[in-house]
Amino acid sequence: MTTMQMNTAIFRELSQMQNDEVLLGRALKSLRRVRRERKKEFAADPTLMTKEEFFRRIDEAEAQYERGEYTELLPGEDLTAHLRRVGYDI
Repeated sequence: MTTMQMNTAIFRELSQMQNDEVLLGRALKSLRRVRRERKKEFAADPTLMTKEEFFRRIDEAEAQYERGEYTELLPGEDLTAHLRRVGYDI
């Protein structure tokens, strides 16, 4: 079901309840609960970002690379050894 179809179905169901305050109140409460849950899902994941944020980070990384602010793994070097070599205490 597409977003447009779901919107139509939701509005159709709501229009059938338009004269029943109790049902509309329950529907409103349910919709708000679902929205809050979805908002919490996004807030809980620090890796989520907008398309603009993603491309901004790519641009920043490319600029750092051009300035020489990067390190490379040596042939046969594992990540732990690399991190120790560049100054991390692991």
